[in-house]
Amino acid sequence: GKPRTSRLIFKGFKVVLEDTTPSARRNASTNLTTLHQGPPTSAYVHLPFCRKRCHYCDFPILALGSSSSSTKPSSVYEEGKEDDPRITNYVNLLVREIKATRTDFDTSPNLETVFFGGGTPSLVPPKLVSLVLETLSSSFGLSPDAEISMEMDPGTFGAQKLKELMELGVNRVSLGVQAFQDELLKACGRAHGVSQVYEAIEFVKECGVKNWSMDLISS
Repeated sequence: GKPRTSRLIFKGFKVVLEDTTPSARRNASTNLTTLHQGPPTSAYVHLPFCRKRCHYCDFPILALGSSSSSTKPSSVYEEGKEDDPRITNYVNLLVREIKATRTDFDTSPNLETVFFGGGTPSLVPPKLVSLVLETLSSSFGLSPDAEISMEMDPGTFGAQKLKELMELGVNRVSLGVQAFQDELLKACGRAHGVSQVYEAIEFVKECGVKNWSMDLISS
């Protein structure tokens, strides 16, 4: 028979469903409120912002430092001390999209996993991450022991920001290290150096993140 699919893909938000047929996906595509044929179990949230585009990247992202109209130094994005209107506007639209795709099942299970990918999600201010999580909780429900993962790049967060994210429920971190040699990081077009890699690892340890991983590039 035809293969079955368990995913419905949206522009910035994706829910993973239980046992959804391709025909159900096609037939429901015009009505977001009836799109889901089974209760969602996981959610992927795309936060497409980066300081710059790496040489190998083909993901849909917006390089915050590439706009000629931007006069803010890169450290603003790294520390999240000011809100970039492009991030705020995107998150507001994302929240609207999540609400539009909510389900109305009588016995919907809570989401077991949420994954913030990108892009560089760690550039997004914690208060906006909180808004997304609150919307997911009200629209789908979040399990008390849900795994909430976030991709984080060295040089885009400190201990304080990580602690704030953990207070919101983030309990798994994926560090975008890619390499441990400055020459390789430069060749890849990465915005961080090796010193920031070790600094980020120390932040993760200092804050007590028990579940974390590193992304590395091999070629």
